[in-house]
Amino acid sequence: MNSPSKDIRVGLLLAIGLTLVFYWDLWTLVSTPMSGPLQDPAVSHWTFVPGIKTVQYEVFHHFNLLWSNLRGLGMPILVNDVQAAPLYPLTALLIWLPGEYFWNVFVLARWIVFASGAFLLASRCFRFNLVGSSIFVLTFVFALFHARWINHPFLNGMAAGVWYLYFTLTTLDTSRYKRALRNRIGLLWGLTVSTYSLITCGFPEAAITIALATVLIVPFALFHSMRSHKRFPALALMTIVLGNLLGFAIGIPQILALV
Repeated sequence: MNSPSKDIRVGLLLAIGLTLVFYWDLWTLVSTPMSGPLQDPAVSHWTFVPGIKTVQYEVFHHFNLLWSNLRGLGMPILVNDVQAAPLYPLTALLIWLPGEYFWNVFVLARWIVFASGAFLLASRCFRFNLVGSSIFVLTFVFALFHARWINHPFLNGMAAGVWYLYFTLTTLDTSRYKRALRNRIGLLWGLTVSTYSLITCGFPEAAITIALATVLIVPFALFHSMRSHKRFPALALMTIVLGNLLGFAIGIPQILALV
């Protein structure tokens, strides 16, 4: 198995290369991901574009992410504009970009995060070789079903989800990480950020999809860990639980807004 740094470099190069092939028009700003033959333009221009404009206005004019007075008597942003994913990490990082550039950069960055995470999941957790991992990225990440959702926050949850599964399964692989505290801390941070990203992705159905995948995959990884090392991976499970709890704690504003 390659070193993590090498797999990360290969995953990033593969992700960037595939987006250049499939979405060269987004890289060159020739077109926008918010409309196209696969997308429903009404969804973009009635939901996501107004939602991001509302978030940008409130953040930069009122330093506020909770309430907007732009509609009616005012509405809570985290409820009314939940699908704009105002607390999602990529949204927070790129919200300063003008609207005509935001969507291109956001969608390309999300594809790269999604594809590189899927490559690491395939190569380091599923133990696929380079060809198998590349095919997994090509057929899963860039599937037609996902291409249809390019203008939708469903892919926010899927991009966060592959990283959540990667950090969860890597934490359970105690043979490689039991000896270094800094690796445990890194995995804990990864679990925290990916859990938070799932909570704030803007589309709860995507988070439920990843939760279902976790329920189906993790028990087998836990059984394999116990069988291989002849002991219960208590420290690994504590790390996973703590990472999930921290992610939920940080994302509590979004949770409370929806309940």
